[in-house]
Amino acid sequence: MGLTVQGDSLLASGHPGPESDDATFIAPNIGLVRHTESGWEQVSLAGITDFHMLATTPAAPEFILGLPSDRAVLAASTDAGQTWVDLAALTARDISIDTVQPDVVTATTADGLMVSRDGGATFSPVQDAPVLVVIAADPTVQEGIIGVGTDGTIWTGSTVPGSSWSTAGRATGAAAAIAAAADGTVAIADEGGVRVTTDGGKTWQLVIETEPAS
Repeated sequence: MGLTVQGDSLLASGHPGPESDDATFIAPNIGLVRHTESGWEQVSLAGITDFHMLATTPAAPEFILGLPSDRAVLAASTDAGQTWVDLAALTARDISIDTVQPDVVTATTADGLMVSRDGGATFSPVQDAPVLVVIAADPTVQEGIIGVGTDGTIWTGSTVPGSSWSTAGRATGAAAAIAAAADGTVAIADEGGVRVTTDGGKTWQLVIETEPAS
């Protein structure tokens, strides 16, 4: 379910396993939980909400966005997940927040790539962008985005008007997630496992191989 990094912590959401006896993970929806060196702790919305996607940004450490499974909206927290408000009506597969400008939020939808420049309150289409499924903010480019298209093509570009898009390889089967670092390293998790590139997608190195289904 939802998983993202906030500083030195992991933030997650979803459902507890049927045999879980950890009181942190409340059924049927665990809300928002955080993992630190001390272990897992409950943050908010225990038993109420399951976020299918979560997004954070180093540009605003207490700003979190989430896609709740029970309603087609974008939810936001400005106090590190303690309290939440609903923003724009939105049906999206993935969301990302720019690493420099936290008001710039991008979402993948059935109508194409959408961008908000008011922190997720309103969205408009990114003209000439490929149709993407999973995305991540690319900190090496102004309003940069790297994502995977419906056919598995990996694309890099920007939500700045007039920007061009380039291909950077292909996913192996369906992609689950993609991430980009400030040094240009990109990692993708797909049906083949986890692969990394440091040369803009010219070559990819397999670092974790997925075991074939028996």
